[in-house]
Amino acid sequence: AKILIPLNQASKDYSLHSGKVPLTFYAQLRPVNSDVQSGKVNASATFVLHYD
Repeated sequence: AKILIPLNQASKDYSLHSGKVPLTFYAQLRPVNSDVQSGKVNASATFVLHYD
């Protein structure tokens, strides 16, 4: 299940172990107003990873 992480909030903590550990996150494009029209769109998403 995809869980929404609000902007500027941290996700839950993940337990890591040695070896490959996939961390899968998704981004969703949302309009900033109700006047949405068809056409080209560009977007970017930044994920910051902190680990100890």
